[in-house]
Amino acid sequence: SLHARLHSAGHCLDAALVQAGYTDLKPTKGCHFPTMTYVEYEGKVPADEKEKLMAQLEEILDKMVQEGIPTRINNPGIDGKSSRIVYVGSEEGCPCGGTHINNTNQLGKVSIRKISSKKGVVKISYTLSD
Repeated sequence: SLHARLHSAGHCLDAALVQAGYTDLKPTKGCHFPTMTYVEYEGKVPADEKEKLMAQLEEILDKMVQEGIPTRINNPGIDGKSSRIVYVGSEEGCPCGGTHINNTNQLGKVSIRKISSKKGVVKISYTLSD
Protein backbone atom coordinates (compact mmCIF):
# COMPACT_ATOMS: atom_id res chain seq x y z
CA SER A 1 0.00 0.00 0.00
CA LEU A 2 1.02 3.64 -0.36
CA HIS A 3 1.25 4.09 3.41
CA ALA A 4 3.60 1.11 3.77
CA ARG A 5 5.78 2.51 0.97
CA LEU A 6 5.88 6.01 2.53
CA HIS A 7 6.66 4.60 5.97
CA SER A 8 9.37 2.27 4.68
CA ALA A 9 10.93 5.11 2.68
CA GLY A 10 11.47 6.92 5.99
CA HIS A 11 13.48 3.98 7.31
CA CYS A 12 15.48 3.87 4.06
CA LEU A 13 16.15 7.58 4.42
CA ASP A 14 17.68 6.88 7.85
CA ALA A 15 19.97 4.26 6.29
CA ALA A 16 20.86 6.55 3.37
CA LEU A 17 21.95 9.32 5.76
CA VAL A 18 24.33 6.90 7.47
CA GLN A 19 25.73 5.80 4.08
CA ALA A 20 26.17 9.47 3.14
CA GLY A 21 28.32 9.93 6.25
CA TYR A 22 25.82 11.80 8.43
CA THR A 23 26.07 9.36 11.32
CA ASP A 24 25.62 12.13 13.90
CA LEU A 25 21.99 12.79 12.84
CA LYS A 26 19.60 10.86 15.08
CA PRO A 27 16.00 10.24 13.92
CA THR A 28 13.45 11.65 16.37
CA LYS A 29 10.14 11.95 14.54
CA GLY A 30 8.51 10.94 11.28
CA CYS A 31 5.32 11.76 9.43
CA HIS A 32 4.29 9.38 6.66
CA PHE A 33 1.01 10.74 5.28
CA PRO A 34 0.67 11.21 1.49
CA THR A 35 0.20 14.97 1.92
CA MET A 36 3.03 15.43 4.43
CA THR A 37 5.99 13.07 4.42
CA TYR A 38 9.18 13.79 6.33
CA VAL A 39 11.64 12.59 8.96
CA GLU A 40 13.14 14.86 11.60
CA TYR A 41 16.61 14.38 13.05
CA GLU A 42 18.46 15.82 16.00
CA GLY A 43 21.56 17.56 14.69
CA LYS A 44 22.63 19.98 11.99
CA VAL A 45 23.33 20.09 8.27
CA PRO A 46 25.24 23.20 7.17
CA ALA A 47 23.34 25.32 4.61
CA ASP A 48 26.11 24.91 2.02
CA GLU A 49 25.80 21.08 2.19
CA LYS A 50 22.01 20.74 1.75
CA GLU A 51 21.84 20.69 -2.04
CA LYS A 52 24.69 18.18 -2.36
CA LEU A 53 23.14 16.01 0.36
CA MET A 54 19.76 15.97 -1.41
CA ALA A 55 21.40 14.59 -4.57
CA GLN A 56 23.51 12.14 -2.57
CA LEU A 57 20.47 10.77 -0.71
CA GLU A 58 18.48 10.29 -3.92
CA GLU A 59 21.41 8.42 -5.47
CA ILE A 60 21.72 6.11 -2.45
CA LEU A 61 17.94 5.55 -2.29
CA ASP A 62 17.84 4.73 -6.04
CA LYS A 63 20.54 2.13 -5.43
CA MET A 64 18.58 0.63 -2.50
CA VAL A 65 15.52 0.27 -4.74
CA GLN A 66 17.58 -1.37 -7.49
CA GLU A 67 19.22 -3.78 -5.02
CA GLY A 68 15.85 -5.06 -3.78
CA ILE A 69 16.83 -5.37 -0.11
CA PRO A 70 14.37 -7.55 1.85
CA THR A 71 12.65 -6.11 4.93
CA ARG A 72 13.26 -8.06 8.12
CA ILE A 73 11.13 -7.87 11.25
CA ASN A 74 12.12 -9.28 14.64
CA ASN A 75 8.96 -9.53 16.70
CA PRO A 76 9.06 -9.17 20.48
CA GLY A 77 9.50 -12.20 22.64
CA ILE A 78 6.65 -13.76 24.54
CA ASP A 79 7.80 -11.92 27.68
CA GLY A 80 6.63 -8.65 26.08
CA LYS A 81 9.79 -6.89 27.28
CA SER A 82 11.58 -6.67 23.94
CA SER A 83 10.55 -4.36 21.11
CA ARG A 84 9.53 -5.16 17.55
CA ILE A 85 12.61 -4.24 15.50
CA VAL A 86 12.29 -3.47 11.78
CA TYR A 87 15.15 -3.55 9.27
CA VAL A 88 14.37 -1.72 6.02
CA GLY A 89 17.27 -1.07 3.66
CA SER A 90 19.83 -1.44 6.43
CA GLU A 91 21.43 -3.75 8.95
CA GLU A 92 20.61 -1.09 11.56
CA GLY A 93 17.22 -1.89 13.05
CA CYS A 94 14.64 0.48 14.47
CA PRO A 95 11.84 -0.13 16.98
CA CYS A 96 8.64 0.28 14.95
CA GLY A 97 5.06 -0.94 14.92
CA GLY A 98 4.11 0.41 11.48
CA THR A 99 3.33 -1.35 8.19
CA HIS A 100 6.20 -1.95 5.77
CA ILE A 101 6.98 -3.16 2.29
CA ASN A 102 8.56 -6.59 1.83
CA ASN A 103 11.45 -5.38 -0.30
CA THR A 104 13.02 -2.02 -1.21
CA ASN A 105 12.22 -2.62 -4.89
CA GLN A 106 8.57 -1.88 -3.98
CA LEU A 107 9.37 1.73 -3.02
CA GLY A 108 9.49 3.32 -6.46
CA LYS A 109 11.34 6.61 -6.89
CA VAL A 110 12.09 8.50 -3.67
CA SER A 111 12.59 12.23 -4.29
CA ILE A 112 13.99 14.53 -1.62
CA ARG A 113 11.88 17.69 -1.71
CA LYS A 114 13.61 19.78 0.93
CA ILE A 115 16.13 19.76 3.76
CA SER A 116 15.64 22.38 6.45
CA SER A 117 17.69 22.89 9.60
CA LYS A 118 16.56 25.00 12.53
CA LYS A 119 17.38 25.00 16.25
CA GLY A 120 19.20 21.66 16.15
CA VAL A 121 16.44 19.90 14.16
CA VAL A 122 16.96 18.74 10.58
CA LYS A 123 13.77 18.03 8.63
CA ILE A 124 14.01 16.03 5.40
CA SER A 125 10.83 16.02 3.30
CA TYR A 126 10.35 13.48 0.52
CA THR A 127 7.84 12.16 -2.01
CA LEU A 128 7.34 8.87 -3.84
CA SER A 129 6.47 8.13 -7.44
CA ASP A 130 6.13 4.88 -9.39
